[in-house]
Amino acid sequence: MILIFCRSLTNLNQVDRTTRLNAVKALGKYGDLRAVEHLLPLAHDVRWEVQGAVAEALGLIGDPRALETLYEMYYRKTYQYIESDGAPHRFDAIVAGAAIGLARLYRQHENPEIFELLVNRFHYEIAQSDDVTAACTLQGLPYTGDRRVTPLLIQASASSSAWLRYCALKALGILADPDGLPTLYCAVREGDPLSIVSAAADALALFRQPEADQPLLDGWHRIETGSWSKDHLWCDSRVSIVRALGIIATPRALRFLEQLWRSHQVPLTTLGAIGLAYSGDQQVFQTLISNLSTGDWWTQAGAAAALGRLGNPDAIPALVARLPGTETAGTNVKDAIHAALEQLRQV
Repeated sequence: MILIFCRSLTNLNQVDRTTRLNAVKALGKYGDLRAVEHLLPLAHDVRWEVQGAVAEALGLIGDPRALETLYEMYYRKTYQYIESDGAPHRFDAIVAGAAIGLARLYRQHENPEIFELLVNRFHYEIAQSDDVTAACTLQGLPYTGDRRVTPLLIQASASSSAWLRYCALKALGILADPDGLPTLYCAVREGDPLSIVSAAADALALFRQPEADQPLLDGWHRIETGSWSKDHLWCDSRVSIVRALGIIATPRALRFLEQLWRSHQVPLTTLGAIGLAYSGDQQVFQTLISNLSTGDWWTQAGAAAALGRLGNPDAIPALVARLPGTETAGTNVKDAIHAALEQLRQV
């Protein structure tokens, strides 16, 4: 299998972007050292998303041969090879990918030079008010697995930059240091904009702490009763909260989700089903199938992801049938369906 993916990267001129990207992600997932020599040249790929994926894959594999290449990508020296697609801010995905790759190398080999670089760069970028680059470095910090970065993440979670706060909260979940829980509880209860609520809920789902159910329920009540614009941030935050409640799966959380599921009000019914699916409740299967095309795009995407989580291959025909309409439904729906299909086809 590894050799098949490696061969797909041999002649870059004859391989399309999607194939390169999927092959790179697969090689990172398998973590085979033989893939390194095939990935290193792709650090100069013409697509920013391929370069970013290469950086993360090299970090996952953890071969020290990748260190100099990751430094090169982190310091933006590979930008010159990229064909612009009209979205230059996406180039920062390369820096973030390289920061994650470097952090993973540190975790595997305990090279203090890498840790010092990431921490010192973060301090410098914060001092320069370079929130965009600081967010890139910050995304790498939790992958060090080193609790010394927790105060940095908590500091960033209080930034005036919503994007930096969002990344910091996500990072606290990945690091899973209990010292970060009070910050996450506050954010899920009081976050503004609502993307902060989503990030905190997603982070709490990674912790799986039973006592997180009350802050999540408080956050839900605030969203439902407040005078918020019913935009994508509002929709996404609701999905994040029910998903986290399903993963935590305390009796109180499950009672709440069951009430939503039995409310006979769409999309509340779907949201309850999404949460219950993450607790492993197969009873909600048909609700998710029936509502794949109902409600806002974020709830539809959540329903597709929940079907993948349930692991019932009987969902495959419905997911495939939903795909043709996703070109006008936002990429989040299409991406969620593709991810769910990949999960189900491995069952």
